[in-house]
Amino acid sequence: MPSADQLRAFPWHQVDWLIVNEGELGDIAGSVFDSSSVEPDIRTAVDSLTKASAHDKVDEKAAIKVAQSLHSLLPRLAESQSGRTINIICTLGAKGVLYVRSSTTSAPITKRLAAAKLLRPIKDTTGAGDCFMGYLAAGLMRLQQEGKSADDEEAFEGVVKRCLTVGQAVCF
Repeated sequence: MPSADQLRAFPWHQVDWLIVNEGELGDIAGSVFDSSSVEPDIRTAVDSLTKASAHDKVDEKAAIKVAQSLHSLLPRLAESQSGRTINIICTLGAKGVLYVRSSTTSAPITKRLAAAKLLRPIKDTTGAGDCFMGYLAAGLMRLQQEGKSADDEEAFEGVVKRCLTVGQAVCF
């Protein structure tokens, strides 16, 4: 993980999608939020998320609060203020995934999708995150080829559900 100074100076204006796990979400938020100006409940959520992640647990409510706050803060860190948005996808391990993404027709969309119930025990999670990201990139490109956009909620949710399914299948 880059240092707090590196994260604050990061070229956020070049980022469309930030894909992180819950620990990385907490680390990034803890580094870029100015502790003197962030609301106490956000600071508490960041601390809760970081502590839970250190114990291989997920605090879903804290993750949602932190992702929503980071979604609104990151564009202010970007050099370009021309309506730039940075969509956030946070994997939650066995709990699934959550995303906060911008919409051209409404306020930002926040959604959490649960992981499927597993029929067999997990053997190894190596590569699951990489698979998730690869399928997400391929899914977004497929939407574009089909003349759809990530703003199509049903189509986008279908892409994320496929990513969840494939990411879990890699673990067997």
